[in-house]
Amino acid sequence: MARTGMSALLESEEGITVVAEAKSGEEGLECFRTSQPDVTVIDVNLPGIDGWETTQRLRGEFPEALVILTSMFSDASDRRRAEEVGARGLLAETQLRGVLVSSIRAVYSGDTAFL
Repeated sequence: MARTGMSALLESEEGITVVAEAKSGEEGLECFRTSQPDVTVIDVNLPGIDGWETTQRLRGEFPEALVILTSMFSDASDRRRAEEVGARGLLAETQLRGVLVSSIRAVYSGDTAFL
């Protein structure tokens, strides 16, 4: 789902506010430092440093950061990799519309969201 579409979907949900959007991994790290969101959604296919590396760097700097990764496709090896870099969830982009909001709420509540 395009970044703007995802933001619009999230903004329409009660209790969810989008505090930042980023076009690259580097920009995403800077946005996190400034806005410190409760939950961060990162696409693994970011330009510059990819979502895997962005998540690893983010969690290295902010160990308490709650991250959900999204990917066009995901399998068991992607789930392991997501867990290794510190993500609390991994969602296939084909599932986002149906599960993004519930996954964000689950991760915020202390659960995981690996679908």
